[in-house]
Amino acid sequence: MRATELLSTSASFLIIALSTVCFAQEAEVIKTDPLTGLFKDAEENWIQVRNNCVACHSARMLTQQQLSKDQWLQAIRRMQAKEKLWDLGQAEERILDYLSTYYGDTGDKEGQRKRRAPLSQPPLPVEDS
Repeated sequence: MRATELLSTSASFLIIALSTVCFAQEAEVIKTDPLTGLFKDAEENWIQVRNNCVACHSARMLTQQQLSKDQWLQAIRRMQAKEKLWDLGQAEERILDYLSTYYGDTGDKEGQRKRRAPLSQPPLPVEDS
């Protein structure tokens, strides 16, 4: 009798553990747009990013960034001042929220993309023609 109870308890525990793991994995799935690769958020801010940012940039360029909300805003202001980016209006806050949430500064300085150090070689000689 004790063995049957132990087996039943173990089976129940296993079922609960497996269902918890399966549910947790299902909840962590973030859907992406098949054309751009952008994460699809519930508020559909990704559409604003697609319509405004991907008009000039590849989505891949956006997904590789790790900028804070302030840094994204500085990038937008620079593009507006120097590259004729249009006024984003009410979409700006939604775009900033989306970019800083999904492609923001992770705080992981070790894993963050870094520029390589300058090459320590002399310039190549120029051939006279």
